[in-house]
Amino acid sequence: MRQSMMVFSTKLALLALVVLLAAPAAFASPPTLEGSWRTTSTLDGATESTPGLFTFAKGGTLIASNNTDTTGNGHGTWKRLAGRTFAATNIAFVYDSNGVATQIFETEITFRVSWSGNTFRATFETSVQTLDGTVLATASGTATGERIGD
Repeated sequence: MRQSMMVFSTKLALLALVVLLAAPAAFASPPTLEGSWRTTSTLDGATESTPGLFTFAKGGTLIASNNTDTTGNGHGTWKRLAGRTFAATNIAFVYDSNGVATQIFETEITFRVSWSGNTFRATFETSVQTLDGTVLATASGTATGERIGD
C-alpha cells in the first residue's frame, strides 16, 4: 500500500510538472502596457490613419506624441481595469499658427493588450475643448499599437 501511494504521488508530481511546462502562459501574470509603443490611430469614418508614440510609465503616467504640427505632446494617466484591459486619459494642447494654445484635446482610451504583450487594439473617444473645458466637438475611433523593443 505504501509503495502504491509513492508511485501515485510520483505520477501526480510528474503530471503537474508537464502541465506547468506545457502551458506557462496560463499561469503567468497578464501583460502590461508599461513601456513604449508605436501607434496608429484612425477616426471613425476616416480613410487615413495618424501615427504616434505612447510611453506608459510604471505608476500610471502616460506621455503621447503624434506627427501633427498643431498638437503638442499629450500627458495623462493609465490603469489596469482587469487582466489585459487598460484605460487611459490623455490631454494635449492644440496650437494656432503663432504657437499659442487655443484648445485642448482630451482623449479617453480603452486598450486590450495581446497575450504576447507586444501589440494592442484600442478604442477612443476624443473631445475638442476650449481652454476652460467647454466641449466644442467629439469624435471616436480605433487604434493599434506595437511595443518598441523587447
